[in-house]
Amino acid sequence: MPHEYEDNEDREPPYNAAVASEQGISGAGGYSVPVAADYTLRGYKSTAVMLNGHGGAVTVEVGWRHSEDVAGSVMLETKTQPSADASTLLFVNQGDILDHVTITGGGNIDYAVVESNQLPLPPSVTGAVYPSHQNISLPGWFEFGFGGPGASSLVVDALSFHNYVLRLDNQNHYMSFYFLAGPRYARHEIVFTGSRGPNFGIQRYLIASILPDVQADQGYNVSTSLMQNPHVGVPAPVFVDIGASVDRYNAALVRNVTWGINFRVDGAQDAALSAFGLDSDFFTSGDGGPGLYMMKVLMDTKNGASAGYRAEWSEIGVHRIGDSGYM
Repeated sequence: MPHEYEDNEDREPPYNAAVASEQGISGAGGYSVPVAADYTLRGYKSTAVMLNGHGGAVTVEVGWRHSEDVAGSVMLETKTQPSADASTLLFVNQGDILDHVTITGGGNIDYAVVESNQLPLPPSVTGAVYPSHQNISLPGWFEFGFGGPGASSLVVDALSFHNYVLRLDNQNHYMSFYFLAGPRYARHEIVFTGSRGPNFGIQRYLIASILPDVQADQGYNVSTSLMQNPHVGVPAPVFVDIGASVDRYNAALVRNVTWGINFRVDGAQDAALSAFGLDSDFFTSGDGGPGLYMMKVLMDTKNGASAGYRAEWSEIGVHRIGDSGYM
């Protein structure tokens, strides 16, 4: 509660009365809250709009003016109810006069406009928090294709990390996993630990962004093979070749070898990944935005000396290696 008065005397906090409240209004085309127009705010920090759209999405626009602004400029802010459940939207006051409150949505909306001293959380708190390190669980986060469940196997190997390896043995088989990448402009390294040998092939790496509307579908989870059996209305991931391949052939079997690929998240929030290129530092960058991604490692081909198309992994990690102040 501010106390910047010319007489240096504190005032009692204003009482918490509703500016306006109604039931069952229609938000079709936008409903202007009648009492909120030209309402003088009394020192509260924010305007709270409590909503119940009874299952329908509701959007609120709030406008403010300043009593001493001769131009009468109106500052605007718009927010959308985050879910179909009843909730409160908080707007930081940008003037001492409430110019208008407009509610847009379905035909049965209950609302209350209330002055409040509660402030919305800053974006750093409300936004996604992206981990700096992610260890991909073997085999729990994986899906396999072009051959069904038999395309891969978990093999006990006492000489490999964690005493096992995840193995592919056929051309065009793949394994895939989910990971988070962000915030924007952050660089990431995907590190693989596994084996090389005389019957190992050449791996190719592809990445798909999973957009929020797809993530929100109740059928979308890491135990469902969307690449082969997409749910109704949920598109299969669209993979983009990162332009990197690694030959795992070696004349003798060697375990616990580490290799990796790097890329940068260059796109805006909710942007779909469609291409990879090189940034000004010649670092691989994707045009997708921060969020959930899926990587597919494809057993693509082999060199002439190799006797097969094997691939083995014992450990996978995704690490943010920093950019624009993020570490």
